[in-house]
Amino acid sequence: MTTGYDAANRAAWLQGVLGSAPATNYVGTPSSTNWIQYSPHGAPWNYTRQNGLTHTEDFNTLLQLVQAYESVGNVNKAAAMLLLTCPQWGTGGPLSQAADPRRECPDRSGRSMSRLTLH
Repeated sequence: MTTGYDAANRAAWLQGVLGSAPATNYVGTPSSTNWIQYSPHGAPWNYTRQNGLTHTEDFNTLLQLVQAYESVGNVNKAAAMLLLTCPQWGTGGPLSQAADPRRECPDRSGRSMSRLTLH
């Protein structure tokens, strides 16, 4: 197993080799265009696994998770989503939108929130 690191010494990718087989990229790739991406407060917000699934998180201005999803090929569309989770801070617990993941997560009033992704 080999782990690559970014300039801030955070894990950027994970790769492994079994015997003489070609290297397998488990998370991210050594190419800097596909490294694990981090938000300013240090949480990883986007990374792609070896099987093509992408994990993405969005945070509010208080750095609380407002949306997290798993998708095929890093596509934010219903046909590619496997899971969309929308924690509802201050409303008693999380709300998962399994019925229609194309919508953005609603705020407490039921309106769609504008997404804030910190890069």
